[in-house]
Amino acid sequence: RGRAVCCALRRRWEVGDGARVMLIYPPGLDFLVAFFGCQYAAVIAVPYYPPIIPASPMPSAGAKKMLADGLAKVVRIYSSCHPELLLSTTMYLRLKWLSSKLL
Repeated sequence: RGRAVCCALRRRWEVGDGARVMLIYPPGLDFLVAFFGCQYAAVIAVPYYPPIIPASPMPSAGAKKMLADGLAKVVRIYSSCHPELLLSTTMYLRLKWLSSKLL
């Protein structure tokens, strides 16, 4: 699976040697696959532990603040390292939608 990520980085997304790729994954096998795929492709992996997504449809003020803080950190890291690509799980694809509704 790591080699499949490598091929996708190189062929589909045309990421070059030494480019930065931001990885937003919870700890686990998916993170390792993405990380080793970056290593195979000779790109720099910039890992970040994902922000906590509120489980409740009506989150508390504290949960909203934690999400806002986590998203702000993602933005700061993204703006400081300028990655060519951001890889994550499908669970975190809805962060943009969720953050626009909650914040």
